[in-house]
Amino acid sequence: NVLFVDIKKLDSSVKEALEMENFEIEPYSDFYCFLDKIKHEGKFFVSFYANVRVLKVLGEANIILAESIVSSLKALKTDYELLKMKEAHIIDAIALIKFLRKFKSLSKVELAELDEIDIADMLLHFRKLNKDFFSSSFDSIVGFRENGALPHYKPKRGKKINTNGLLLIDSGGSYFGLGTTDVTRVFLIGDASDEEKRDYTLVLKAFISLSSLKFPYGSSGAFLDGICRLPLLKNELNFIHGTGHGVGFFLNVHELPVSISPNSSYPFKGSEVVSIEPGLYRTFSHGIRIENLVFVKQAFTNDFGSFLEFENLTLVPFEKELIVKEMLSEDELNYINDYHECVFLTLKEHFDNERELEFLAKLTSKI
Repeated sequence: NVLFVDIKKLDSSVKEALEMENFEIEPYSDFYCFLDKIKHEGKFFVSFYANVRVLKVLGEANIILAESIVSSLKALKTDYELLKMKEAHIIDAIALIKFLRKFKSLSKVELAELDEIDIADMLLHFRKLNKDFFSSSFDSIVGFRENGALPHYKPKRGKKINTNGLLLIDSGGSYFGLGTTDVTRVFLIGDASDEEKRDYTLVLKAFISLSSLKFPYGSSGAFLDGICRLPLLKNELNFIHGTGHGVGFFLNVHELPVSISPNSSYPFKGSEVVSIEPGLYRTFSHGIRIENLVFVKQAFTNDFGSFLEFENLTLVPFEKELIVKEMLSEDELNYINDYHECVFLTLKEHFDNERELEFLAKLTSKI
């Protein structure tokens, strides 16, 4: 076995452990030379996701393209990984609640002095307070008003939070030895229009339609994607990205082959961690996206086969001020209230500050 790696990042204990397992350690820079030397030794199994240079060096005649067994195995989380990922989401939720308490306490004058980058920095500050914080999962997306309508937007210096509007924040943290998070919420600044409230509620209904679903073992990502879009499609609306992506145990916030999208053939088996993130984007006006990470687990088996369901890992309340209660079914209303109760009961023991606990109770009270 040959491991190509940045040797400077390996300390002596890691090197010794690898050598005991009969790994030969070589620098990254020698990888393609190594492939060129062995390309005549037979057929080579190559992942669909390998880069083009690997294909050119080995030659198409020597390659068998297929799904990597490593990726498939990594997609199914162990009990240990799930336990640690749940811990990471609790830590991350605490940081977000503390951030929200600070953010929502700001006056209009104080808010008007902040721009999108200030908001991103403020959120990062609260994540960094935890000793296990390693890094952001990715560069935070903070988009106010029309900027929220750009799904992969980068926050800008000078875009002030100085008027009514919706603020979209898509962010996450990686916590050493625990896991990686990815969460999107939309927050109301000032007053909301009827259209903004309606759009938010429709996206929330789309989220609930999938996150509450019990579905057959082996269902494809494309099948699940259609379920999530249905509440929006019924209103002649849609979103331009996939519904969800796989998430790795640590650092790898986008992990293949798990995917929920119109083109995904991935068959869900249980034990995956995936995002559910429907959205709605109105150019020059506002963007809405609601994202939770969920764990796929066994639900039940009956005469019609084995069924799976989702368990929420993300523990961040929805923006109740944007929810139009009259648009919700009884089941949808119960889902929101049950989720908020779960958030409160899971997080309450982590807040010693009475005012923080009162704030959490307010965010998660019944609607």
